[in-house]
Amino acid sequence: MNASPKIAAPGDVLGTNEEFLSGEGTYEDEGKIYASVVGPVFIDDKELTITVRCKNPPVELQRGDHVIARVIALYDSMVLVEVLMRDGDDRAISSKDTSAVIHVSKIDRRYTDDIKREFRRGDLIRTEIIQVKPSLQLVTNYPHLGVIRGLCIECRSTLQKTNNGLVCSNCGRRETRKMADDYGNVRFRRRGE
Repeated sequence: MNASPKIAAPGDVLGTNEEFLSGEGTYEDEGKIYASVVGPVFIDDKELTITVRCKNPPVELQRGDHVIARVIALYDSMVLVEVLMRDGDDRAISSKDTSAVIHVSKIDRRYTDDIKREFRRGDLIRTEIIQVKPSLQLVTNYPHLGVIRGLCIECRSTLQKTNNGLVCSNCGRRETRKMADDYGNVRFRRRGE
C-alpha cells in the first residue's frame, strides 16, 4: 500500500471508478470517487482501491449501544425520538437518519397503558439499541434506561427528582416519567473537555 501525502476533505474528488474501487472513507457518484471524511489518502496498487482514513471517525451505532435521545413525538403505540449521541461519547453519529422508535412494549418491564405518563416531548432519555437496520429500534425497559432529564409540560422548566416523583423547579407541577436510575445526575461533556 502506497501512502499519498495528500490530505482529503469531504467532497474532494480522489479519482474515477475506472482507476480505483471506492474504499473506506470514500463514496462513488456518477463515476467519480469522493472523500467522505477528513484524513490521509491511501492507494492500494495491488487491490486498486483508494481509501481515506479518518483519525477520529464518526460513531457507527450498533446493537447493544446505549444512546442519548430526545423525545420528538408520542403516539398510542410508540415513541419517536432523535438519537443525539452514544452515551459517554461526544463524537458525531455517522448515520444521516437519527430518527428511532420505541414500541410501547419496550418502554418498561411493567405494562404501559399511557405513554404520556412515561415520556413527554422534549425529554432527554437514555436508551439501548435493539435494531439498527432497516430502522433504529430502541428499548428503555431496564433500570439504567429511561428519562435522564424531563421538562415540565406547563412551563418547560427542568423537573427535579424528589421522594414523591418529579416536581417542576419553577411552577411546582408534579409529573411522572419512566426515569433512569441516575435521573438528574447525568452530566454531559462539551467537546474538548
